[in-house]
Amino acid sequence: MGRCLVHSCQPTALVSLGKDWVARGQELMAFGETARVLTDAGVPLARPPAYAATGGSEDDAVLELLHPRIQGALLGRWGDSAHRERLELQGLRRIDVLVMDLPESIDFDAPNPEDLAAALLLRAAAWNHRWVLPVCDLDDLGEVLNRWDEGAGFDLPFSERMAAKALMMVGRLDSSLTPGWQRGLDEGAPESWVVQTRRSDEVEMRGKGGWRFGLYAAKTEQSQELVQHSGPPVTPRVLMDADLAVGCLSGMESPAILLAHHGGLCGFERVTEDMGMGDGFSHARRSDPRGAFGSVVGLNREVDSALAKALAAAFIEAVVAPAFSAEARAELGRTRIRLLQTPMDEVAPSTMACRSTRWGMMLGWSGGGCDPEVELLSRRPAEPDELEALALAWRLVRQLPGLALVASEPNRLVAAAWAQTSLREAIVAVKPRLVAAVGRKAVACDSSFRFAEDVDILANCGVSALLHLGGAPRQSEIIERVDELGMVMQVIDELSLGGKV
Repeated sequence: MGRCLVHSCQPTALVSLGKDWVARGQELMAFGETARVLTDAGVPLARPPAYAATGGSEDDAVLELLHPRIQGALLGRWGDSAHRERLELQGLRRIDVLVMDLPESIDFDAPNPEDLAAALLLRAAAWNHRWVLPVCDLDDLGEVLNRWDEGAGFDLPFSERMAAKALMMVGRLDSSLTPGWQRGLDEGAPESWVVQTRRSDEVEMRGKGGWRFGLYAAKTEQSQELVQHSGPPVTPRVLMDADLAVGCLSGMESPAILLAHHGGLCGFERVTEDMGMGDGFSHARRSDPRGAFGSVVGLNREVDSALAKALAAAFIEAVVAPAFSAEARAELGRTRIRLLQTPMDEVAPSTMACRSTRWGMMLGWSGGGCDPEVELLSRRPAEPDELEALALAWRLVRQLPGLALVASEPNRLVAAAWAQTSLREAIVAVKPRLVAAVGRKAVACDSSFRFAEDVDILANCGVSALLHLGGAPRQSEIIERVDELGMVMQVIDELSLGGKV
């Protein structure tokens, strides 16, 4: 007779398994809330007196799960005849299958004691998978029962696969406590850091040159879901451009469209009341028509049929948006454009930054911090349209990699440069588009102005307002030149860059 011990954070999910297992003439064991639910559902349980506590409280259920006879049964080497005899002399009986259905995460401040005990048993069974089968995914129960019915038992490859899934499940529970442990990491770096992730089944990725890629996410309060509706597998470049688009658009109240390509920006348009989303897409492409070819389009509104037709007529790699209408999905589903859906209604604060180097993984973290303040350095304050343009330029530039500069008007991107070696090189890169654009522009950069000549170049290109990081070595000289030109200059603290590396 086979014996199975079960526990679930949602015990009703085990009722069907319990009935199927008992109907095969096998023995089923459960304790605590799981035992109560199964008993109420008419599933007979085997609860030998040696395992049972007396009070029936939550603490008693934990004691039952962690009883030495349970742990001994899970850790016993049942294939070793001598060891098996010693176990049986102690009154221990083999447990063939351990089913532990655990939650995705554990509340750091109020963990469920039964789930903690179940996680300990699951880890023990996974390490001893040659003699006990650990099951943590209820979707695997059908295959488990089929193998049991065939009488062939559980071969080693199957047991190893179940054990690997069990250890990953326990690892995810361990990593879910990391935000709570971070409270004590105000200063310095921890000696080690364990982060468990799970591959997303909603997005299929494809690499080049023999590389294989997958999208893995750590389950946190800030994590967002990404779902692919149609199109070919997502490449790493497309995924990074989509992330850039979402970072720029999330939390923006007004409707807007953004174009990202190769880790940079090639278009942005805030959609006003006098235009539709299709017109906004056409205007956004004008910032950099060549860069828009093969770009990723992001928008913070639902994609409707009218916009879908405009997108289908252009050559783009993907569209990332919070929603797609049925008509839009049908229209774009006939193309090779990837449709990626993710929420954009709120800004998800980034509390961790990660970058791979040949010497190891560089990790950074933040407790969140406060909103940075903007300080006015020039005599002339910014006018309303300049404030809007500066706010837009800063929203965009803080998402770009490396030393970056963005020039914008209140509702559109004029030019952008990123991953530059110096601020002067960034200015040279955007100068032709600044000269071609009519009207006043604002510039924001994620560095500090160090030379008055840079201010002169931008002023001659029609730039009237500047926003940069404070702490420039020649700041007084630069402010004096800004006042002579009648420009606006604001500085912002580097903490506003968040986890940018």
